[in-house]
Amino acid sequence: MEHPSVTGHYTTASNTSFSIVESEGRIWLSQPAIPDEYSPELVWVGPTELKITSGPVAGGVIAVEASEGVALGGLLNGSLPVTRVEDPPGFTPGEGLTAPEYHDDPERDRRFEEAWDAHQEGSALTAPDPYAVHELVQWLMYRDEFIFHGSGKADIEVFEPRRSSVELMNYAGHGNLGAVYGTHNGLWSMFFAVVDRDRLRGSIRNGFASYVSRVTGESADLYQFSVSETSLPDRPYSAGAVYVLPRDTFERIRFGGDGPYTNEWGSTERVKPLAVIHVEPEDFPFLEDIGGHDDGELMRLQEIADEVFGNVESVTRIDQGFRLTLSGDVDRAVLEEWLDLGRKFFPDMTRDIVDERTVEMTGPPALVHPIASRAAAAQLHHYLSARQFHRCRQSDLQ
Repeated sequence: MEHPSVTGHYTTASNTSFSIVESEGRIWLSQPAIPDEYSPELVWVGPTELKITSGPVAGGVIAVEASEGVALGGLLNGSLPVTRVEDPPGFTPGEGLTAPEYHDDPERDRRFEEAWDAHQEGSALTAPDPYAVHELVQWLMYRDEFIFHGSGKADIEVFEPRRSSVELMNYAGHGNLGAVYGTHNGLWSMFFAVVDRDRLRGSIRNGFASYVSRVTGESADLYQFSVSETSLPDRPYSAGAVYVLPRDTFERIRFGGDGPYTNEWGSTERVKPLAVIHVEPEDFPFLEDIGGHDDGELMRLQEIADEVFGNVESVTRIDQGFRLTLSGDVDRAVLEEWLDLGRKFFPDMTRDIVDERTVEMTGPPALVHPIASRAAAAQLHHYLSARQFHRCRQSDLQ
């Protein structure tokens, strides 16, 4: 069976870049942040289908689109677009990070066990001296019993199943759900505890993935932590908390709904914390390794969104979304650029121009709600500004 040539460089719609290389009759998926021996192997499972055999999306399939025997790109797990590019992927600061070493230590484990048994459910849990906060988090993590949730708020008594932020590039379909989110990896959750959202401009990129060495058979967790490069010099970090949650109501979320498991878990029920661990920025073991990424397009989207929402005259709820009525002050080219960038960063939300002043947006409730709320707030601001202008004009006449 003859397959298209797939060697080359690629990028996904979620800004992940990789190369496909061939060596001694085998095909590998290569990335700069992944040591060569951990590169996942790709195998043909159909005339134009490549299966990923290991790594974070093991079992995932790339459906290749080709022309004249050469792959142009494809679709990963039926949802994430993949495109061939000319330039090889470059190493991005903040990628390929490894966790602090965690050795067997019976005395440390005994002290942590005593601290856990002594704390009251839902109360603060503190690492006893001389141990670090991240060691306590790792100890809990390796028990494989809990879900962790990092937050800048240290006084949450109950988690409600709703989103307070939105997931960008959600082609896989596992973000923007009405759920309590968490992970089994406590070190990852520490990032969300120390990132100061109020001081951050742009987006964050973060996560961890497990890879298997084809030499030793051992697995390795590689982390990524990055903020917008425009915010990085300001060190947008502050104190927060890691919440230790019971795992019984959580389900591990799949990529694309039925693909490989991700490292995120979700609960559609309210969750009460078992413990809260207060975290200072210096407690985060990757603090000095946080990288900066280019957020130019997202910054542009935010800039245009401010202009569009500043001209909202009314917001009407429709089935699975809402309708915006705009004033005539929004330039058509600006509106179309806002829609195009919005479709890129929020692929799970449709955005359609109904007429010159009307836009309809639909999507999952957890994504629709925060955007509709912003539009409603903009409508109120527009209304109050108009009232204030009207009162000023009246006073001028009196």
